[in-house]
Amino acid sequence: MAADRAITKRASRSLLALLGMLGAMGAMAEPPEEPAAANPLRRIVGQSRTELVRQDDTLLDIAVRHGVGFDGLARLNSEVDTWIPVPGTIVRIPSRVILPNIEEKGLVINIPEMRLFDFTVANGPEVIAAAVGDAEDATPTGIFEIRDKRVDPVWNVPISIQREKPELPQQVPPGPENPLGSRWMRIGNTSSGIHGTNARWSIGREATHGCVRLYEVDIQRLFERTSEGTRLEIVYQPYKWGH
Repeated sequence: MAADRAITKRASRSLLALLGMLGAMGAMAEPPEEPAAANPLRRIVGQSRTELVRQDDTLLDIAVRHGVGFDGLARLNSEVDTWIPVPGTIVRIPSRVILPNIEEKGLVINIPEMRLFDFTVANGPEVIAAAVGDAEDATPTGIFEIRDKRVDPVWNVPISIQREKPELPQQVPPGPENPLGSRWMRIGNTSSGIHGTNARWSIGREATHGCVRLYEVDIQRLFERTSEGTRLEIVYQPYKWGH
């Protein structure tokens, strides 16, 4: 009887060990969990548009009429002469846009695509082409408020720019020579702002010392409907996924 009990105990221990091994193998065989999506799909806004080149048009004229960046329009229509396009040529407009991965409120600027998104308008956002800071003077990122709105601003030329261009005066009054254009809105407590421009060709480029430039027609409309304290988020998202 004692021998039978010993055999039974050894068999039980062997069975438990076998079950443990099978359980471990089963756990190892389970597929790993799918990683969470790093950037969820975002909605696409805008409609695809085209326009026929008019007499004496340039691609810059067409970019301004449609409120899109000059470089982006030229790249999309690389087969079309930039400065002397043939009248009647079909030009594709880059007007269909994937939204960045942000909270859809206030104003949003995505630096790599050089666009401002205005979510304050009904059925928004309105998508506005912009120029942003270059590699040496990047546009700041983060969450800010719009402050210090000005009509016909005076440009107090920064010392760094005076060193680059000593021919400039210390101040440039309002007018066609003022690179701030007709409107200015400060980005939080920074020295940068959102403003107009007298250099239409720069919209859609990294062309500023940290500010955000808009076409004059766009900055004037945005200025009128944007109050001080409006939320502004500036992000750097070079890759987007949409549906």
